[in-house]
Amino acid sequence: MKTPSTLPGILVLALCITSNANGEIGDEDDLVSAYGDEDIISLATGRSQPVSRAPAVATVITAKDIEAMGATNLDQVLETVPGIHVSLSSVRFSPIVSIRGIYTDKNPQVLMLINGVPITQVYFGDRGAHSTLPVASIERVEVVRGPGSAIFGADAFSGVINVITKDAASINGAEGGVRYGSFDSKDAWALYGGKWGELDIAFTVEYHQTDGDDDRIIASDSQSLFDSQIGTNASRAPGPASTGIERADIRLDLSYEDWRLRAWNRRQNDAGVGPGLAQALDPTGFGETDNYLVDLTFHDPALTAYWDVSSRFSYMGINSDSQQRLFPAGSVLPIGSDGNLNPVNPTGVVLFSEGMRGNPGVDEDHFRLDLASFYSGYDDHRWRFSTGIHYVDLDPNETKNFGPGVLDGDSLLPPPALNTVDGTLTDVTGTSFVFLKPEDRTVYYVSLQDEWSFAQDWSLTGGLRYDHYSDFGDTINPRLALVWETRHDLTTKFLYGQAFRPPSFAELFDINNPVILGNPELDPETINTLELALDYRPTFDLRTGMNIFAYKLDDLIRFVPDPGGTTSTAQNVGSQEGYGIELEAEWKLTSDFTLAGNYAFQNSEDTDTNSNAGNAPKNQIYVIGKWEFIPNWMFSTQVLWIGDRKRVVNDPRSEIDEYTQVDLTLRRKNIIDGLSAALLFHNVFNESAFEPSPFDPAAPAGALIPGDYRLSGRYIGGKLRYLF
Repeated sequence: MKTPSTLPGILVLALCITSNANGEIGDEDDLVSAYGDEDIISLATGRSQPVSRAPAVATVITAKDIEAMGATNLDQVLETVPGIHVSLSSVRFSPIVSIRGIYTDKNPQVLMLINGVPITQVYFGDRGAHSTLPVASIERVEVVRGPGSAIFGADAFSGVINVITKDAASINGAEGGVRYGSFDSKDAWALYGGKWGELDIAFTVEYHQTDGDDDRIIASDSQSLFDSQIGTNASRAPGPASTGIERADIRLDLSYEDWRLRAWNRRQNDAGVGPGLAQALDPTGFGETDNYLVDLTFHDPALTAYWDVSSRFSYMGINSDSQQRLFPAGSVLPIGSDGNLNPVNPTGVVLFSEGMRGNPGVDEDHFRLDLASFYSGYDDHRWRFSTGIHYVDLDPNETKNFGPGVLDGDSLLPPPALNTVDGTLTDVTGTSFVFLKPEDRTVYYVSLQDEWSFAQDWSLTGGLRYDHYSDFGDTINPRLALVWETRHDLTTKFLYGQAFRPPSFAELFDINNPVILGNPELDPETINTLELALDYRPTFDLRTGMNIFAYKLDDLIRFVPDPGGTTSTAQNVGSQEGYGIELEAEWKLTSDFTLAGNYAFQNSEDTDTNSNAGNAPKNQIYVIGKWEFIPNWMFSTQVLWIGDRKRVVNDPRSEIDEYTQVDLTLRRKNIIDGLSAALLFHNVFNESAFEPSPFDPAAPAGALIPGDYRLSGRYIGGKLRYLF
């Protein structure tokens, strides 16, 4: 693994700091208690413990933090975590959560949990389209940067995000709120938490609707390229990307003694298609998703004197549909013998009078059963045993007016004749012509972990997990974490972990696709990571941290162009190495003013080409100041700087511009008893900021949308919140 000459020096310096951190300490638990409400995290080992002692590089963002920063969705929350940058996917502008330079368009390398339950969708291996979450019902967000497969299995690759929702105790009454702002954005929410006899109940409803920012102009798209070659004028560019959406989130949380039932329904309607599925603007296209997640948990923390046991059954159902035009009405396109787009070897030229229409959808059913137990009967050891099974079934559906079984390319009149296809759709669901046949996957796993306090101020956590996949075989992932409480105000961590990311169903099984094809012979992606982390709290009011990391990623799955054709097939051809440093601090300067921030540097290299891996920022800075300038009046300002983003190898476009965004929040509590209000200003200076569009070697300009994806402009909103 390549590292710069400066990295060993930083490691030596850090070791010297820890070696010289002398000092007599008294009762350490008393000292930790004296430091107050230190954040608690359960992601690192499966049990709750202070972040400073957790055997991982972790961050916790609480509901209070979210309120102070003025965030309206989870993407804005995650952007404040060192080493994380939220970018835009080519699929409907869904969020890409890039961690430590690991950046891919579908972003399956990050595991997201809702109350500990994965929400990974098996088709792309991601969280689904428009996967950000509203924040009113979030109690806290736990983030672990680095591998977590030894605990969580698949997809805990570059990091794990666990969203903990509010329960009856944290709501403790009723709350209602509304927000209105730029882009005709409307939000409303209602929360209730209380007791019905012995039953704890929490119920939340959140609603969001926006027309989207019409200033997010795309100057040129893939249809523009065909227009220039064929002499047509069908493209909708220049024009705004389609970013409107309507969504509702409903949650129910019931607890009775050792039992807990949670249910969540997320429904999305009229979801804009962003830049278009084929990177051609589609102002009338939309997607719809209905997502259900139900989990039933039994937890007995004291089954016997030494055993803490829990079990959980969960079900997730996803129903998705779309109505969209891959290319707009009036487009003239070269079509190959299979009826698909083929500019390399066409058999005919077709006028799609109502557009080239393709409406793929997938229905997924996920069933999980997990069993876990802690055993503390041995002195200085705490063992964790877990096992489980995950079964997923996918059923595709598709209607379209092109492709195999719909359009017979061999019967087309050859150029220069102009063939015509109207908007009539053919349903190929259940036929051999659908883009993906029904598939299923079964996963069995077993894991073992030991937390060993082998000496005063020292603990060693070791874990190993074995997973068996019905479609590609076995994988074993270990981890080790040595935590040294160097002194009362300093904790040092030495971490090693391995993780894997299984191929998605699209990568394994896609067929009859005009662009990408699956490969059932794929192996999982793997990563090995080393980390050194320091948590230093020199005073009661100052917390600092430094994390140094290096990783090696193998068998990265990429779609490789097929010789003499227009398709690309998934292959294990990529490898990547990266290293970097993350610095963070939080300083309570006075009783009413707090300053916090972080800086992250990473350098990631594609080892096959010896070039920068591309797209992710090498440098990023985040700073927030929170000030209660008079009683009940709070003002916060935060600054995010993203810089030094390289293109992937062979992309001829110039480097991606850096940008700085400034947000302001002004809040007034207790206007009257229970009523608060806030003014929100996001991107207050209306910075023109862009995220990279995917490189396409077949496009003369380097991308089908060469001008990149513009972020939203200035947002101004007002918020009212009432506690009953």
